Amino acid sequence: MIFNQFKVIEIIDGCSFKVNPKWMRYNRSDNKVKIADFKAPAMNEPGGLVAKSRLQSLIMGKNVSLDPKDVDRDGFLIADVVVEGRSIAHQL
Repeated sequence: MIFNQFKVIEIIDGCSFKVNPKWMRYNRSDNKVKIADFKAPAMNEPGGLVAKSRLQSLIMGKNVSLDPKDVDRDGFLIADVVVEGRSIAHQL
């Protein structure tokens, strides 16, 4: 099931962000999303700031569609993310 029309309101790091409105999955609701099948350097690692800036340039303030895979232990929705018809994971 693909969730449509979430606006990206904050970039957390190079592979995660917050959306509005909140998503609902497995009786959980939050606004944190991680891109499925993608790993960016942590913010305190070399390349972390560059990865965050790259993600920000691609999706900040835009509407995205989410194809949910799971919810992790930290409450992030793990999802394939599509903006303007293109997968974000393939653009990073």
